[in-house]
Amino acid sequence: VSTSAKPDTITDFTTKSDEIKANITITGGTTFSGVDTGDAATIADALALMSGKKGEYAFATGTNQLVMDLDGNGLIQATDLVVTLTDLEGFDDGDIDFTVTASTTTGQNDTITTGDGDDTVVFSGTTGLQDGDVIDLDGGTNKVELDFSAAAVTAVIDMDDISNFMNFETTGA
Repeated sequence: VSTSAKPDTITDFTTKSDEIKANITITGGTTFSGVDTGDAATIADALALMSGKKGEYAFATGTNQLVMDLDGNGLIQATDLVVTLTDLEGFDDGDIDFTVTASTTTGQNDTITTGDGDDTVVFSGTTGLQDGDVIDLDGGTNKVELDFSAAAVTAVIDMDDISNFMNFETTGA
């Protein structure tokens, strides 16, 4: 895991050609906003672009670092994502692909938003995806997965709050 305490360096990253894969697990009642908030000269300036939502990221051009707020506290700290991408002048929101696994209990709604990458949202069991959850997977080739492998279930899915996805898959049972 590449963090601000121990950042990884990628020396040959090419925007719009290479991808960073981010696997994120959220718990009930979470707002996950995996969107590019822009480029800024410094990490401090990048923080000003973010609004304190879990998953927001920006690119600090002065240090060539992709920074992502993983806990949604509006700061880049030791446990948040920092990756140095040498010789890169900017970062495109299609350069990151999210797999967001939602571990939700009944009555707790999630809001999941992603950018132009090829993103996947995974819900487990019958209480995962529920009325009131909002999923907006912008751009890319996206999919929503329901994993029923823990039990044989019947689910009725209200698609009103799901947008911008390409595939809907179920596994198990």
